[in-house]
Amino acid sequence: MSEENVSSPKDGTVQSLKAERVQTELAAPDARLKAERVQLRLKQMPGWALALKGKAIDRAREFRHEEDAVDYATLVLRMASRERHPVRVQIAGKSILVTLHDHLGQGARGGITDKLLDFAARLG
Repeated sequence: MSEENVSSPKDGTVQSLKAERVQTELAAPDARLKAERVQLRLKQMPGWALALKGKAIDRAREFRHEEDAVDYATLVLRMASRERHPVRVQIAGKSILVTLHDHLGQGARGGITDKLLDFAARLG
């Protein structure tokens, strides 16, 4: 990617458009992330992996008791509801699969955001 420069009309300083794009990305936690950024974040989040053709992430967990799986599912659903994150939870005995994705309805393209990855990190 080439870096573009623009002169500021007020003081003649040169600003980097690339730096502005980075600031915009940092300021907008709901902005879709590029695949490279998602992969870097997922490397720091053991157990989480890409799903739904790169538009979601999921994590499978195994618990000692079925009740623990149900308790964890309840926790995930409550947190997701409070923070308004779409989530799918599938329970099969002592196993649970959590799938997180961005809002996909009403013409939205979906994708993975920093906000979504931060939520997944809190879930562990």
